[in-house]
Amino acid sequence: MCIVSYVPTSTGFMLTFNRDDVFTRASSSPQKYAKKRQKLYYPTDRLHGGSWIGVNATKSTVGCILNAKGKQPLFKTKSRGLLFLESLTRSSIHFNKNQLYEIAPFTCFLFFIKDNTVMKYSWNGDAFLSEQIDPHHSFILCSSSLYSLQTQQHIGTLFKDEVADADLFSAASFHLKLRRKRNDSVYLKQQSDIQTVSITSISAYHNKLSMKYYDILADKTNSFNIQ
Repeated sequence: MCIVSYVPTSTGFMLTFNRDDVFTRASSSPQKYAKKRQKLYYPTDRLHGGSWIGVNATKSTVGCILNAKGKQPLFKTKSRGLLFLESLTRSSIHFNKNQLYEIAPFTCFLFFIKDNTVMKYSWNGDAFLSEQIDPHHSFILCSSSLYSLQTQQHIGTLFKDEVADADLFSAASFHLKLRRKRNDSVYLKQQSDIQTVSITSISAYHNKLSMKYYDILADKTNSFNIQ
C-alpha cells in the first residue's frame, strides 16, 4: 500500500518510497542487520518482522516491495515483507508457484548496482512474472490495491512533468507532496485509518549509498551513509 519512484541520474539513482498503512501499525527506523553473513539495512515492520525497502551492502543490491491487487490466498503463511528480505539476501525471488499461492499479491524491484541491472517481479495470485527493465528510465508505481487506476495515472503525469531534468528533480519534495492524511478520500480502502506513515529514500552516488528515513508520525528524520 505504497508509492515508489526510481530516478536514474548522471551519478547514480534515487529510490524513494512512501509507505501508506494503518497508522497504529508499529515500525522501526532503519538499522544495520547481519543475515547470512551479509550486511543489510532496512526499516522494520514490527507486526511480522519484514520490511518494504532495504539495501544489501555486501552484494550492492537495493530493493523494495509493494502490495498489489489480485487474488488473495486462502491461507497466508508468509508475509510479503519477509519474502522481500529473503529476496534481498538471495538477489532474486526463489519460490515455486505452490509456495507463492500462500503469499498475497505483490510487485518487487531489485536494483543490482555493480551490473546496472533492474529486475521487476510481479505476483497477482495466479501468475508470476519476472522481467528486466531499463535502468536508464525513470518510473513511478502506486499500490494497485490502494490507488485507483485514475489516481495512478494522475500521479504518473505529475511525476513525468517534474522528472524531466533528473539531476534537478527533488524526489524528497515530490514524495512529500504525495503524502496522504488519515482516511484520505483518494484511498480505495475507506475508513481503514490508513495514511502515509513514512518516506524512505535511498540514493546511489558514484556507487556509494545513503539512506534517509522520515517518520511522519513522530516527525523525525534519520539519515546515514551505508558502508
